[in-house]
Amino acid sequence: MFKKKSIAFTALSLLAVLALTGCNNDVVSSTSSVNTSSNTSSNDSSKGTSSSSSSSKGDTSSSTSPATSSQDSSATNQKPQGAVDLEFGEQTSDGNQNPTTLLKDNQMVYWNDQNWTGSSVTVNYAYFYENKYYISYTTEGQCQWGSNFQLFYKNTQLDYSKKWAVSFTLTSNTAGTIRVNQVEKTLVVGENNITAEVKHRDGNYADLEIITGTYKDNTATQINAMDFTISNLTWSESRELNAPVFSVSKNQENYVVDITAVEGATKYEGILVEKVNTEEVTPFEIADEATLDLSSLENNKAYKLFMRSVGDGVTSTTSPWSTTYEIINKGTISMQAPSQDTNLEFCAEETQPLNTYYYWNDQNFNGSYVNVSKASVNGNTATFEYSVQSGTCNWGFQIYYKNTNNISGKRYTLSFTLDSTVAGTIKVKGDSETEQTIQIKADNSISITYTEVTANASLHIIVPTSLATSGTLKVINPTWTLVEN
Repeated sequence: MFKKKSIAFTALSLLAVLALTGCNNDVVSSTSSVNTSSNTSSNDSSKGTSSSSSSSKGDTSSSTSPATSSQDSSATNQKPQGAVDLEFGEQTSDGNQNPTTLLKDNQMVYWNDQNWTGSSVTVNYAYFYENKYYISYTTEGQCQWGSNFQLFYKNTQLDYSKKWAVSFTLTSNTAGTIRVNQVEKTLVVGENNITAEVKHRDGNYADLEIITGTYKDNTATQINAMDFTISNLTWSESRELNAPVFSVSKNQENYVVDITAVEGATKYEGILVEKVNTEEVTPFEIADEATLDLSSLENNKAYKLFMRSVGDGVTSTTSPWSTTYEIINKGTISMQAPSQDTNLEFCAEETQPLNTYYYWNDQNFNGSYVNVSKASVNGNTATFEYSVQSGTCNWGFQIYYKNTNNISGKRYTLSFTLDSTVAGTIKVKGDSETEQTIQIKADNSISITYTEVTANASLHIIVPTSLATSGTLKVINPTWTLVEN
């Protein structure tokens, strides 16, 4: 559960209330079948040569709001005075339809199989009264496509440049599975509140399709008989959700995500990327107060966490990725330490060895002479013993380490312990613009944040040769932790 706000679904406000009217025409031919399978061409081609409707003509009625009828929800063949019969109608893509059976704008029509696709459906009644549709049918035989009885509504009052949802209450005396706009919906006996995405197609196609059966994997099912009503028919514009507001806290090496709930969101997704680029990255679901799974992250990289709110695809659509992000990195990046005592070399920075220490000592190049009697590394400790023979130089002795696990252009915090036999002032450098002047003593914890540069060392200590005539420096356990660029 989300602790900040309830994440329970909230229905969208009604954006469009449409007039519901009805009339009747005699039927001459029939062809229609909407399927979830790939056999749509075969389904559209199912035809009959002649048929007649059992409905009688009536005057058109309309309503401006989808209020619930005061009449009992159980349908009856005792049609009340003022009720309007529904017409037979069909949708087709082949252009051979009888003009009298085209879909009617802003009206509900029905289609019943009449031995065209394997079944014979008798419509006992189908009418509209006080903002509610009353329908009853019975079926003999098995319809080839699970589409024995169908309802269509073509809504011409929608702005088709926007996304819409349609919702209604279907009260049935029979349980089963139907299709609404090509998506299966399970009915129970009694009230069923149904919402579906409007999938508009230009031409003689409905914006609401209700089919009393299913067709999947070449298998058809159908509800053979049903008395039902449809009420509260509404059309609502789908809204795009806002991206969530979130924060990340670190508990030791774990990152915990805290999400402020977004109304209408069914879940939240995140991505971890090195750059502000959300393309071709597989998102993963994140729950409030969940611990991020860092198993796929590399130790030496910083990642940006972006999040989005996911809608139901009907009344709400998924938000864009958040414009803000949190920095995630997995652990620290340690130097590659040798397993035994190893001597270190004199070297200039521009010819730096990789993933090992090296040093530079003034040899009358800059006014002093520094003798290095020991330079070695064992495990995570590098030891340097030196003595100043003559002169002074502010950079007379220098220690370097280049860590190729670091990425050029990324920012790192370098932390290490410096043990010294003498007190004094030294400098620790990161990039060319970052350095610290440090008063050292016997044991010093040092930390500096800098930007990694390919040409520069990842660790650089500068010791003035005037510090003492001799001394010993130990650099212990340097680590680099990735931080935000």
